[in-house]
Amino acid sequence: ASLRQRLELKISQQEMAAKMNVPQCNVSRLESGTRTPTLETLQRAAAALGVPLEIRFGSQIIALSGGK
Repeated sequence: ASLRQRLELKISQQEMAAKMNVPQCNVSRLESGTRTPTLETLQRAAAALGVPLEIRFGSQIIALSGGK
């Protein structure tokens, strides 16, 4: 989902990486799914995109960050 959101916001991988304070290759790996991201990485990505980070268990939603 982060790739679609990043593209909708017209943010480059380099800009996203700067917002997340990580190397650009980390953003590429996150978007390609070649590595399993840590919770910290997911929180940084959500914050960089201004979206909430949520975990779903069936119909139950656990919000981990508020996003915007």
